[in-house]
Amino acid sequence: MQEKILEILNFNVAPSLGNAESAAVALACARGATECGGRIDRLKVTVDICTMKKAYADNIPGLNGGGMVLAAAIGALRGRYKKKLMTFESLNKNDLAAAEKFIAEDRVEIKIDETKRGLFIEAEVHGQEHVVLVRLEGSQGNISLVEIDGRPSPREDKQVESDRFFSTRSFLRFLSCFSLAELVGLVEQIDINKLAFLRDGIDMVDRAAEAGLAKRPGIGYGAALRDLISRQDISHNVLSYARIKAGAAGDARMGGLPLPVMASFGSGNYGIVIYATLSVVANKEGASAERLTRAIAISHLLVGVTKFYTGLLTPHCGCTVGAGASATVGAVYLMGGSVQEMDNAFRSFISNLGGIICGGANEYCAQKMGTAAVSAVENAYLAVKSRFTPKELGIVGKDYRETLENLKTLTRDGMKDIDGILVDILSRRTSSANRVGLAADAAE
Repeated sequence: MQEKILEILNFNVAPSLGNAESAAVALACARGATECGGRIDRLKVTVDICTMKKAYADNIPGLNGGGMVLAAAIGALRGRYKKKLMTFESLNKNDLAAAEKFIAEDRVEIKIDETKRGLFIEAEVHGQEHVVLVRLEGSQGNISLVEIDGRPSPREDKQVESDRFFSTRSFLRFLSCFSLAELVGLVEQIDINKLAFLRDGIDMVDRAAEAGLAKRPGIGYGAALRDLISRQDISHNVLSYARIKAGAAGDARMGGLPLPVMASFGSGNYGIVIYATLSVVANKEGASAERLTRAIAISHLLVGVTKFYTGLLTPHCGCTVGAGASATVGAVYLMGGSVQEMDNAFRSFISNLGGIICGGANEYCAQKMGTAAVSAVENAYLAVKSRFTPKELGIVGKDYRETLENLKTLTRDGMKDIDGILVDILSRRTSSANRVGLAADAAE
């Protein structure tokens, strides 16, 4: 059992650069271009409506703009599919110039398949020698189909990718039947040295937060909060520190700085919330490195279980609902709280922020990350220090599993039309006014 959890964590917790859905579009196009050989003539990319919302107008790392069309062109022209969610690494002016020329020649077509639910990306790459169809389903790295001129590719790595995805899905279904006490117990039995790779995310979020404060990318949310503190307009405590750290790291990531963060089940924003929250609480509480590492593992694992219930891509904000609720459980663990207190913190977090809407990947995600982090810290301290116990009201159930069942129903049935409405809102805006260029520090 411990080895299976390690396998899941190793596969789903990894460095990520930029919005995961844009990176997945680039990945699919890159894979197709690699199989084509020779010059790429045109691209046709079909996505589900939620992926369209998420990747519509995000900032590609190293650029001061972007969006799905540019992500597709860059992916195809660079062909770096083995980089996975780091496919945007080291973009330069030649990459941008080539992609913009490709787009200007009307070689990229983007379509929505409204019948698809969950992450779905299909890239049809037309080259001089072949036409290649690449399909990603279920997760940002799961290439489920590669066809070359209508014939399935025998490539072994595609099969490995799908096997890992379905193995993850099956195991998360299994874990969804476990109590919180059982999940925590499983993590506590794992050799701490085998979990050491998880701590790499702490340095990554620290670097991203420092850059966000120094350069004020995106909406400059973290730096603006720091300014309020320096003027003593707001107080400085563990809550404000968590909000600033998560917000500044979010500014860096969503503002297009080319800095990787540790993703959780495909999302770097989830990772920012987890690492910002837990590093702040660990520093305040003087927690040991081992306890911090296990808290991180618990939080990542709970993200996976939560996403099993709600789906990978949701109408609600995943970095808030999925990562924030999971991080508050890890924070209670850091503080030495009981499993019941972890459960209480999770449920009170969901009662507070369970309905925040995802408006697509954009610079305002930084503010949501800050809100998720501060609420995660607040609910952890409420649970441990004030013995706060949430009542069974609204979507709050008797325990974390019943609460997730209620959240699943709300997401699947109550929010089913939200993504379509949001894409309609986004599509009313023209992108012609948003000139894309290299970010000022892209070469750093």
